[in-house]
Amino acid sequence: IAIIGILSSVVLASLNSARSKANNARVKAAMSTITTQSVLYYDDNNQSYGASPASCTTVSTMWDEATIKRAVTDIDANDGGSPVCNSTASAWAMSATLKIAEGTVMYWCVDSTGVSKGETAAIGSGVVACP
Repeated sequence: IAIIGILSSVVLASLNSARSKANNARVKAAMSTITTQSVLYYDDNNQSYGASPASCTTVSTMWDEATIKRAVTDIDANDGGSPVCNSTASAWAMSATLKIAEGTVMYWCVDSTGVSKGETAAIGSGVVACP
């Protein structure tokens, strides 16, 4: 019985780690969706991401587009923390907290230049490019 108890605790610990890694993957996938959708938004809106400056909740900007809004909500629901979204009419960037650190990487950052990478800190207010 003791051996079974020890084995089940090891399995449960591995399961929790796998869930956290899955949440990281979902956050990254949602941010990839935002990157793709932002290109479509930019093309459909006279080469503009909308009002400047803008955040995750600014209306009449790319952040108010339905698919992007759903992706931001999904990031927040999957322990991506409150994501940081910044944009101007010509550029944007976003970072979100990962559920579990990947080495020293605790945040994922994407921007309008196509950068998608891990960072040790979130982007600051008004920053429209991943460092």
